[in-house]
Amino acid sequence: MGTQRHHAIVISGQEDHLMVAAHNMAVSLELPTTPIVRARYNGWSSFCVVPDGSNEGWVESNLMDESRAVLIRWLTAHRQFDWIEVSFADEQGPSKILRDSSGGRFNNMEVAPIGGGG
Repeated sequence: MGTQRHHAIVISGQEDHLMVAAHNMAVSLELPTTPIVRARYNGWSSFCVVPDGSNEGWVESNLMDESRAVLIRWLTAHRQFDWIEVSFADEQGPSKILRDSSGGRFNNMEVAPIGGGG
């Protein structure tokens, strides 16, 4: 029995063909994804890789960790995207920003609870 920790990635971009390519990459990796959603303004669109539901340490969780890492490497190689990977609902600790398209300029940081400052 493993502990619960959700992982999600939000991906945004302004080039439709690249957003479709990113979405297709996530789907090909068998990551659970939302459809691409068009923003109201400025030509942005986004989609999410949602939590897979497995517990940490399970084979399924490890496979999804690897798939998310492949997607992150692909997104990093295509710098036209803004993205963030987060973990939340962690039975062992606080929610966290794991990595993002800033390239670590802002360090990995914990997410402050509402009303918790920061």
